[in-house]
Amino acid sequence: MTPARLRSVLGYIEDNLHRDIRLAEIAGATGLSEAYVARSFKAATGITLHAALLERRVARARRLICDAKRARAPANLADIAQATGFSSHAHMTTAFRRALGTTPSAWAGIEGRY
Repeated sequence: MTPARLRSVLGYIEDNLHRDIRLAEIAGATGLSEAYVARSFKAATGITLHAALLERRVARARRLICDAKRARAPANLADIAQATGFSSHAHMTTAFRRALGTTPSAWAGIEGRY
């Protein structure tokens, strides 16, 4: 995968992070086959597209939680999960725990408020 195509794939992911993203969409957006995109993305980055997608979603969720903390506003984790494309708050919690070793509530410092 060329650097330009890799940037295109990563850009597509970033632009559509708020919703469900399918491999077929990424392939169509880049003009490549699904198999080629999946295989060449892993070869270029060392991780699967799915892992990259989860990584970006967790990173954006962290950013949204930080923004809420800076604004001294309550972080509504269900809304953040939806805004970052997770299928549910539970899915975000699982991804957070795998990536960071903690839950979104604990990371945001709001554990025990629910």
